[in-house]
Amino acid sequence: MEWLQKHWANAVTLGCIVIVALVETWQQAASGVSTSVPLPRLQGAWHYVPFILLIIAGVVWLVGRRKNARQPPLQTSGTVPGIPTLSALLGQNPSVEFNASHMPHK
Repeated sequence: MEWLQKHWANAVTLGCIVIVALVETWQQAASGVSTSVPLPRLQGAWHYVPFILLIIAGVVWLVGRRKNARQPPLQTSGTVPGIPTLSALLGQNPSVEFNASHMPHK
């Protein structure tokens, strides 16, 4: 279920393209058969279904890509963004070790 939530735009787009392919295949198969054969024909608005589904597929795909492009990149370290440290500029994780017992006493 998590996969479908992440990739819903691709799933809807692929589903629309598969339905378009089935409708077009049916129309091509029915056009080559004589009218005496009792084969249901797709007439009227059915001729526009593939075009409409392709438009829906394109819009859903674009919306899904735009949504993914707006998500900020995940931070790999637990530091809060602010003034960059030398370690961060060099692409390294900071290694700070502090031991109070080694501090000189006054």
